[in-house]
Amino acid sequence: MSTIRWTETNTPRSAHWHSESATPPPRRVVGADDRMKADIAYRLACESTALLCGATYTTPANYYRR
Repeated sequence: MSTIRWTETNTPRSAHWHSESATPPPRRVVGADDRMKADIAYRLACESTALLCGATYTTPANYYRR
Protein backbone atom coordinates (compact mmCIF):
# COMPACT_ATOMS: atom_id res chain seq x y z
CA MET A 1 0.00 0.00 0.00
CA SER A 2 1.29 3.45 -0.92
CA THR A 3 1.55 6.42 1.40
CA ILE A 4 0.79 10.06 0.64
CA ARG A 5 2.52 12.84 2.56
CA TRP A 6 1.76 16.51 3.11
CA THR A 7 2.40 19.28 5.61
CA GLU A 8 -0.39 20.81 7.66
CA THR A 9 0.31 23.80 9.94
CA ASN A 10 4.03 23.02 9.75
CA THR A 11 3.41 19.42 10.87
CA PRO A 12 4.28 16.53 8.55
CA ARG A 13 1.29 14.25 7.95
CA SER A 14 0.83 11.00 6.09
CA ALA A 15 -1.94 8.55 5.19
CA HIS A 16 -2.24 5.27 3.39
CA TRP A 17 -3.43 5.58 -0.20
CA HIS A 18 -6.02 3.15 -1.51
CA SER A 19 -7.74 3.33 -4.87
CA GLU A 20 -10.41 0.85 -5.94
CA SER A 21 -9.48 1.59 -9.57
CA ALA A 22 -5.75 1.13 -8.89
CA THR A 23 -5.05 4.81 -9.58
CA PRO A 24 -1.55 5.67 -8.39
CA PRO A 25 -1.23 8.17 -5.53
CA PRO A 26 -0.72 11.82 -6.41
CA ARG A 27 2.89 12.97 -6.56
CA ARG A 28 2.12 16.14 -4.64
CA VAL A 29 -0.50 16.76 -1.95
CA VAL A 30 -1.37 20.17 -0.51
CA GLY A 31 -3.70 20.87 2.41
CA ALA A 32 -6.60 23.10 1.42
CA ASP A 33 -9.08 24.97 3.59
CA ASP A 34 -11.43 27.94 3.51
CA ARG A 35 -8.52 30.37 3.35
CA MET A 36 -7.29 29.08 -0.03
CA LYS A 37 -8.39 31.33 -2.86
CA ALA A 38 -10.08 29.74 -5.85
CA ASP A 39 -7.41 30.86 -8.33
CA ILE A 40 -4.70 29.17 -6.24
CA ALA A 41 -6.75 25.97 -5.93
CA TYR A 42 -7.34 26.02 -9.69
CA ARG A 43 -3.65 26.54 -10.47
CA LEU A 44 -2.64 23.69 -8.17
CA ALA A 45 -5.26 21.38 -9.68
CA CYS A 46 -4.02 22.24 -13.19
CA GLU A 47 -0.52 21.25 -12.03
CA SER A 48 -1.93 17.82 -11.00
CA THR A 49 -1.52 18.66 -7.32
CA ALA A 50 -4.02 16.88 -5.07
CA LEU A 51 -5.94 19.18 -2.72
CA LEU A 52 -6.59 17.54 0.61
CA CYS A 53 -9.50 19.16 2.40
CA GLY A 54 -10.26 18.19 5.96
CA ALA A 55 -13.48 20.16 6.09
CA THR A 56 -16.99 19.24 5.05
CA TYR A 57 -17.95 18.35 1.50
CA THR A 58 -19.38 21.82 0.86
CA THR A 59 -16.01 23.53 1.37
CA PRO A 60 -14.27 22.08 -1.72
CA ALA A 61 -17.46 22.54 -3.74
CA ASN A 62 -17.32 26.26 -2.96
CA TYR A 63 -13.93 26.56 -4.71
CA TYR A 64 -15.78 26.20 -8.00
CA ARG A 65 -18.28 28.91 -7.14
CA ARG A 66 -15.80 31.68 -6.30
